[in-house]
Amino acid sequence: MKSAITHVFITVDDHDKGLDYYESVLGFNRTWDVAMDNGWRWLTVSPQGHETCNIVINKASNDAEFAIIGNQSAGDYTPVFIIETDDFQAQYEDWKAKGVNFVEEPMTMPWGIMASFRDPWGNLLLLMQSNPHFTDGRIDV
Repeated sequence: MKSAITHVFITVDDHDKGLDYYESVLGFNRTWDVAMDNGWRWLTVSPQGHETCNIVINKASNDAEFAIIGNQSAGDYTPVFIIETDDFQAQYEDWKAKGVNFVEEPMTMPWGIMASFRDPWGNLLLLMQSNPHFTDGRIDV
């Protein structure tokens, strides 16, 4: 039996601002944009070439959801998710030129090169290029 993670939710205050950030700044593709009868909107984006991994841009609709906007990451060290790239330096420079709020300079670790950034709502995300030669700690399945 196989399983997969297909959707991760990011709660924002405005669908269109969220869509603009993920499409125009990060270069993701819109995968779904469906208006529902109850006024809800199913809006998803995914990294280019990875349409099975969707980020649901969820517009807050109640006090509990508004309270988590910008607080979906665990502080300064644990990102909401990691965005993998095959060309870290080019991606980093492109995003930096587009105004991505990197909170640190790129770091090279045994497992790869990475840099954290905050989205416009304050959530911590991570850009990373894995080191294909790093195997320590990896569990082969």
